[in-house]
Order: sequence, then structure tokens, then C-alpha cells
Amino acid sequence: MWISLIKFAALRRRISEPYLYHTSSDLRLIYVLHGSITLEFVAGRYNLGEGQVEIINLNEPVQITGRGETAVLFFNINGDVVKENCS
Repeated sequence: MWISLIKFAALRRRISEPYLYHTSSDLRLIYVLHGSITLEFVAGRYNLGEGQVEIINLNEPVQITGRGETAVLFFNINGDVVKENCS
């Protein structure tokens, strides 16, 4: 059986409202192409600018807020594959 390893999404828009706290069962990599975003975790807040990357662990609560026009790449790596191969 084939399991998709990576899902890819690009987001380019003006973010006026934060993407409220949420979790994902996938491992996520976020890469900022243009603009800047703020990631708020339980453990603290991180600002990412152009060219910066952040890795968000499986089931880690995060809130994402953009400032102005942003372009962000999201890579979701299948959580089941991560658990199976990285435990």
C-alpha cells in the first residue's frame, strides 16, 4: 500500500486574522518566501522572515500570524511515516 509522504501547499495572501491555535498529525516545515510571520507555540513566540524555516512537531499547538503580504510554503510530512521511521 502506498502512503503519501509529503503534501505541499503554497500560501500567498494578506493575513489579517491569525490562524488560531491548531495542531496537525503531520510533521510540518514552514519556509517563508516573502514577508514575515509569527509562530506562537506554548513554549514561546518566533518571528520568521524571508528565507527562514521552522519545523513544527507532530501535534504541537501553534498559531500563525502574518504581517502584510506574505508568501509561505508549507510541507506536511506524513505523521504515520515519521512515527514509524523516527521512533
